[in-house]
Amino acid sequence: QLEAAVASRDADKVHLAAFTETLQSELSGYKQRLASAQEEIVGLDEQVLAGGNSLASMQRQLKDAKDDLDQMAVTEATLRAAAAVAAAAAGSAITSAAAEIAQQQSASATLQALLAAKESEAEGLAAQNAALQ
Repeated sequence: QLEAAVASRDADKVHLAAFTETLQSELSGYKQRLASAQEEIVGLDEQVLAGGNSLASMQRQLKDAKDDLDQMAVTEATLRAAAAVAAAAAGSAITSAAAEIAQQQSASATLQALLAAKESEAEGLAAQNAALQ
């Protein structure tokens, strides 16, 4: 009976050693997976940091583009206002020029009528002069 107990104890020791070895092997596997997961987390942290930097850069570029667009809108409004002033000035100049042309045409017509009257008067005087001779 003692031999059977010793044999059972020896078998339990072998079984326990094999079980302990299995547990240590599994623990080693878990440790390797944990180390791998930690490396992956570090890599993801680096990617998140790089992505954050990239996002910040894109946000700065977007703000710069918006500022440029706002400046272009101000410039466009300024140019439109200047064009409106220039168009009004040109319209005024055209109106003034047309009025001056009309005035000159009227003066020319008056001078032509005066010239015609003087020519008629000169013809009358020439006729009187011829009659007197």
